[in-house]
Amino acid sequence: MRMKPEEYERWLKLLDIPMQLETERLILRILDDSDAEELYACIEESREHLAKYLRWAVDKFLTVEDCKAEIRRMRARFFAREDQQYFLFEKSTGVMIGSVGGHCSMLRTPTWEVGGFLFEPFLGKGYATEGAKAMVQICFEIVQAKRVEGIISSENDASQNWAKRLGFTHEVTQREHEWNVAHTKLVDILIYGLTLPEYEANKSFYQVLLKEK
Repeated sequence: MRMKPEEYERWLKLLDIPMQLETERLILRILDDSDAEELYACIEESREHLAKYLRWAVDKFLTVEDCKAEIRRMRARFFAREDQQYFLFEKSTGVMIGSVGGHCSMLRTPTWEVGGFLFEPFLGKGYATEGAKAMVQICFEIVQAKRVEGIISSENDASQNWAKRLGFTHEVTQREHEWNVAHTKLVDILIYGLTLPEYEANKSFYQVLLKEK
């Protein structure tokens, strides 16, 4: 598929993107107002952990009403096709465990930046990799990305390892490119990339989404 940037943007806005998807162990879905209390409770429990690298954990989601407002903002951006933010739920318990998402960072060569996080009790179970594989599959098979990127702080070893596990290649280091969360020093930003031919060559590794029956 080859489209001019304006054609891709128009096509994307008309695209029917699922609001809920499943993998073997996870449900990925967008949130609504009824999820605000659970979201707040999960963030509050893991706020110290999240705040190491995620500025929003410090500045936003400070009350249930904040969470409700952010959920509405995320839904609006989802339907405008500006962000595809899914939250992850553990199938076995129905509990919210984290999030994964992506947005188009370059229309000229459809490039999607992906990222995510887990709440602290659910680390070390492979959920971050499973959710990220689902997002990579969405990017290449649903929104027709040509490449997918992960943009990661040089201080975030866990996310760098996550990118490597997903088969991403470290392409660029942008030196002293961004303030750390505490806004005390500038840190390097690392760009990891995965191209469409690389995805196609190892497709079975990424295909974790269950097909609708």
